Amino acid sequence: MVKLNTLKNKSLIGLVLAILFANFALPVFANDQSTQSTIKLNATFTNSGEVAAGQQAIAASFQTAFKYIQEGTYPAEVVNSVQWNDSSFEGKIQVSGITLGVGVKNSAEDALSVVRELIRTDFTLLQVINESNNVAFGTSVHAEGNIQIPKNMVWFHSPSSQATRQADDKGNAQAEIEPGLVGIFLPDRTLLELTNIDESTGQLAVDTNIAHGLSVSILNLEKYQTDQDRYTVDYGQTISFHLTIQKNLLDPKNPTTITLRPNSNLVIDSTSLPNTRQDLIEELLISPVAFDPQAGASRLNDVATRIGSGFVTSSIYTNTIEIPPSDHDVDITIQAHLAPQVRIHREVADQSDPYNKVALDIPINAFSHPDVNFGISINLMNNQRNLTILTPSVNTSGINFVMADAKTNTLAKGATYVLGRQDNGKILLYSKQNTWEQVADLATIDKNNFLVLEGGKRYIISMDTPDDIDLATSRFNFDREENIKINQSLIQIYGLGNRSDYFLYQVIPADGFEPMKEPTNFAVTRTYGFSGNVSPITRTSVNNAMNQSFHLNALIPDHVSGVREYNILPVTPTKAVSFSSTRSIFIPLIIIVGVIFIISFILVKVV
Repeated sequence: MVKLNTLKNKSLIGLVLAILFANFALPVFANDQSTQSTIKLNATFTNSGEVAAGQQAIAASFQTAFKYIQEGTYPAEVVNSVQWNDSSFEGKIQVSGITLGVGVKNSAEDALSVVRELIRTDFTLLQVINESNNVAFGTSVHAEGNIQIPKNMVWFHSPSSQATRQADDKGNAQAEIEPGLVGIFLPDRTLLELTNIDESTGQLAVDTNIAHGLSVSILNLEKYQTDQDRYTVDYGQTISFHLTIQKNLLDPKNPTTITLRPNSNLVIDSTSLPNTRQDLIEELLISPVAFDPQAGASRLNDVATRIGSGFVTSSIYTNTIEIPPSDHDVDITIQAHLAPQVRIHREVADQSDPYNKVALDIPINAFSHPDVNFGISINLMNNQRNLTILTPSVNTSGINFVMADAKTNTLAKGATYVLGRQDNGKILLYSKQNTWEQVADLATIDKNNFLVLEGGKRYIISMDTPDDIDLATSRFNFDREENIKINQSLIQIYGLGNRSDYFLYQVIPADGFEPMKEPTNFAVTRTYGFSGNVSPITRTSVNNAMNQSFHLNALIPDHVSGVREYNILPVTPTKAVSFSSTRSIFIPLIIIVGVIFIISFILVKVV
């Protein structure tokens, strides 16, 4: 009897132990699986060959995006995202002549090129394709002192301490990362390496000077610089890039090829060494497009515009320079300009009938994408080297005005202006030939020689004709006649550089007002920063007016705070109404509080 009970007890104990083992073993097994999904990446950091002790760096996995781009399989969340749809045409995206889309397969080489290009031009889209959270990645610092990074990224740490997020005194560091395509970045998002890693990957040698001996700068735009490697310029303005190639990168026995691949609207005008241009447009237009070839001109123009909108960040041509065998340093000057619009002329096939083609004049409009940065990818290749660097990027800005009587804070209309700026004591006005011309005296100018700005128009620098300001048809209280009437008080100017010495000079006074004898000075700006939740934010003189009236803002149909704001353009000599937080918020608030206090005091006395 005792033996039987003992046997039962042993069975019961065994059952309990089995249950406990199951409960504890499963999580341990899951953790093992999780651990096995990452590998240890070892790297040694240097700077131009010297040990980079204390170097900070970040490893980022792009294997998911790399796989999707190769296989042409994308989750619904990706292709339905705002970022995908903003960049696509007919559901497909063009990146440097390579097509991305559901069912579109690409080689590993092309997929790698796409990832590299999106890192440079549209990092947010890449993160969406990679199914990574869109946390800001840059120089934003938390209160804890740590830079926040997306979930596909990890910090390199010292081999002796995971809490030390920097290389040791020998430049060695480690990171636990998923195997596959991995990028290594500096904290400011400079890409150092983009390579496939696995268990067999040894110690990576990473130089933080990504192309020691290969450098590029902008020579002539110091006052237009808005960030470390970004410049805000006029459309059409000459940009001089200076490329330096040190002799250690050149092959003394074989030619070296330099390939320039600019974004579409950054037009290369000349190079100091002869170049050969190759057209990439046929690669961009490889896919048939859905349209009716019998449609009218207006409908076909809409189709052409939609096609062109997908090419803004693409390269539509390359310029190749051959450098003979050399053992000397080589300097190359590249003259370019940022164009608001470039046009390509091609026959495009109808999707439903590929043999049915129509000739389209396709505009690629940079002015429709005001926040895109444009640059040139420069590749050096010979028997010994294959290096790629990027030029500093360029973009543009602008400003919006509302004509107003500053005395009564009411709208005005009818005035016309010429656009000017001061340059080293000289007065320059913008001409009808899209050039800046010096004048001796504003009071004696012949307005027929210059661009005259009037209400109701949007002016894009270096384009021949202005557009009408768009009607705010999406407003719930849209009134066409009233909208057109109010727009006559508005002037929009896009395509200006980062300067504080612009002005508008009145040549015809506003209806019912005396002429303005003094110009209205204004600044055009573009600045970069981070919002309270560490998301990157760009402020420009278009979306952040410095001299505005909240009363008038309520009357302007297309005014959107933080997106499209209007500066007052006074039609009287009185100083324009401007927003002051002290005058407009705090003083009234103090008065209200004071009144409440007095009333409360009187009531207490009465009681």
